[in-house]
Formats: sequence, structure tokens, C-alpha cells
Amino acid sequence: MNLKDVKKEIKCDSKYDFLRNGEYSDKLIFLTLAGSYSYGTNIDTKEHLSDIDLRGVYTPSLDELLSMRSNSDSDEVYVDEETDTVLYSLPKIIKLLTKCNPSVIEMFGTKDEHIIYCSEMGKLIRDNIDLFLTKRAYYSFCGYANAQLRRLQNGLSTKDTYSQEEKERYILDCLRFKIECFEDEFNDDLVNKIQLNLLDSSKKDMSKEIFMNINLENYPLRDFDKIYSEIKNIMKDFDKLNHRNRKKDELHLNKHSMHLIRLLLTGKDILDGKGINTFREADREFLLDIRNGKYSYDEIFNIVDKLNKDIKKSFENSKLPDRPDLEKVNELIKKINMNTVLKSIA
Repeated sequence: MNLKDVKKEIKCDSKYDFLRNGEYSDKLIFLTLAGSYSYGTNIDTKEHLSDIDLRGVYTPSLDELLSMRSNSDSDEVYVDEETDTVLYSLPKIIKLLTKCNPSVIEMFGTKDEHIIYCSEMGKLIRDNIDLFLTKRAYYSFCGYANAQLRRLQNGLSTKDTYSQEEKERYILDCLRFKIECFEDEFNDDLVNKIQLNLLDSSKKDMSKEIFMNINLENYPLRDFDKIYSEIKNIMKDFDKLNHRNRKKDELHLNKHSMHLIRLLLTGKDILDGKGINTFREADREFLLDIRNGKYSYDEIFNIVDKLNKDIKKSFENSKLPDRPDLEKVNELIKKINMNTVLKSIA
């Protein structure tokens, strides 16, 4: 399906009526294509048509801004599963943007022709997206990429192609990176306070096992609970064994491979000061070759290892700020909210 047909379907198909005359139609300020069409990795053949994904932003109503609802209902995400549409409220999108969340950052790096709707306020966010480009991109994009890597490695582990020690090593790598991410979030030297090592195991079914040393004093309990929950989730992900159809499994694993490499490439661009390049035109054939299984998993892991080293170097040399300037972010929010007020009383 070409871009013209995609836009025609969005404009004419009744399943998109909620965008034209539904609850969010008057509040919508930005709407763009997402997923494979926005990345340039869509596949349009007789056997397969890529799904249409939409992502957007809406502002709270005047009632939400001026009442207690401003702290509850306005901070939400609306999901329409039938059309694969996700709409973020302004408070929610700002929170995610300040964390350099890949899913929302990429929304504002789509090509002009992929934008379905952009109001004056939507353009204001898009024009000021540099406010949210910080070194946090290293942790967020690498974090998402490592989550994809974890799914890939977990999927391969069900095929028994890797030894128990290799699987344990994959888990260790993911855990160490997660702890690095927490260092940025909590501004603490957690790598030295929470040490993880792969050592000989006394368990019958394990040759190697992850051991930890923790040195924390007067540490905030809620912060530790969050760290423990994330570690627990990583362990849980690896312990799950999938029993999917083998052919379908290959397709899923290849797609995970493509996305984790795409995330690393996009994150590196941001850290290198090249902005948000959601549409990977120069990488399209390379990414599609990965999706189509033209690379072995060993080759993919080698590519990922190199990209991880490259993006870490970009992070170390990046001229981006460590964190967003919250005063400027607040000024942006004020402008958008004031527009909502003036529009409501006009």
C-alpha cells in the first residue's frame, strides 16, 4: 500500500471516525504515521501488507486543566486496538519526552509526508523537540534495544542452541546495563554498589551462575524496590519458554533483530547531534535483509556488539546536555495550555 492509499484509508474508513468526530477530535494537536511506514521498513506485496500504525498527542480540556482531573484523567494514553492508534495526553507525552523515550521521540522525527495532522500547538512541540534531546538517549534507546535483544536471546534459548553458561551471560549483560540506566535515573554510583559476577555454580543443572554483592547504606526503600522489580522482570523474561510455531517464531525473532539494530542506529544519531531520523532511508535495505533472515544470529550479535560500542563512544563524546532544561520545558507547556484556555473562551 503506497502512502497515498494509506492516507486515503485513514481519511475514508469509518473505523477512524473517532479521530474525526470522537472524544479526542477537538483536542488532537498532532497525528503521525508510526511503525514500519515511519521507519521505511514497510513491506507491500501480494502476500503481505504492513499494518498502519498511528501515534498522536491531544491536549487536556479546559475542565481538566482547571480541576482536580488535571492530575488524573488528563495524564493518560488512549489506545484504539482496531486501528493500532495510540494517543498521548500532553502531560503524558511531556513526561516521556523528558526521559527521551524512543517511542514518543520518534513521533517527532517522522517525515513531513507521514504527518496526518499537525496543529499550531503540535508544530510548537515539533519545532522545540531539541529541548528533549539529551544524553538520556543512550540509556533509553540502548535500554529498549537491549529489551529486544533479550527477547531475541530468550527466543533462541528455546531452541537449545546456546549453553546454560551462554544464556546466563546474556542475562548478566542485560542486568549490568539496567543498573547503568538506574545510575542516570537516581544519580548514584550503583555499578560499584551493586556488583554482579558470573561464577561457578554448585547447582546440578548449572555450570555458571550470577552472584551479586550489594553495598547499600541508608538507601531509599522505594528506589531499591524499583531496582529489584526491574531485575526481577529481566530474570522472569529469560525464564519464560515460548512454545510458538517454529516458522512464526523465526519471523518474530528476525523482526526483533531488525528493531533492536534500528533503535541503536537512531539513538546514535541523536547522541551525535544529527537529530531524530525516524525514517531510515539509508539503512532500509540493510534492515529489511535482517528482517528477511539474510543474516545469521551470530552475525546479528556481532553487529549489535559493534553498535553498542559505537553508541557508547557517541555518548561519551556527545555535546548534548545530561538532562532537559525543565524551565524551558515548562514554558513550552504553558504556551500550549494557554492556547487551550484562549481557544475555549473565544
